[in-house]
Amino acid sequence: MNKDVSRTNSKKTGSAVLTVVMHGLLPAAWFVFLVLIWPLFFDVLKNMNAELPASTRVLVLMAQAMERYYLLALIVLGLGLLADVLIYLSLLHSARPYLGVVWSVLVVLLEIGVTAFLFAAVYVAMLSVAMEGI
Repeated sequence: MNKDVSRTNSKKTGSAVLTVVMHGLLPAAWFVFLVLIWPLFFDVLKNMNAELPASTRVLVLMAQAMERYYLLALIVLGLGLLADVLIYLSLLHSARPYLGVVWSVLVVLLEIGVTAFLFAAVYVAMLSVAMEGI
C-alpha cells in the first residue's frame, strides 16, 4: 500500500514538472520575442514613418516596456509561473485531481490566445510594411 502511494505521488510530481515546463516555454518565447526580436523589426517600422495599425502600436508599446523593465517582466513571469505551479499542485492533490487537468487546459488556452494576438499583430505589421513597399 505504501509503495502505491509513493508511486502515485511520484507520477503526480513528474506530471507537475512536465506541466511547469510546458506552461513556462511559451511565456519565455514571448519574452525573447518582445525583448530581442521585435525591437529589430520596430526599427524598420520607425524608419518608414508610416501609420501603424492599433494592434502593432500595442505590440510596440509592450516591447518598449519589456525592454525597459525586462527584470521586472522576468520577475512577474516567474511569479506567474510559481502561482500556476502552486495552483496546479494543490488541485492535483485535492479530492478532485481532475481539476488539475482542467486548470492546465485553461492555462494552455490562455497561452494560445496571447500567442494568437502576438501573431496577428506581427502579421498586420508585416502587411503594413508590404503596403509601404519595403
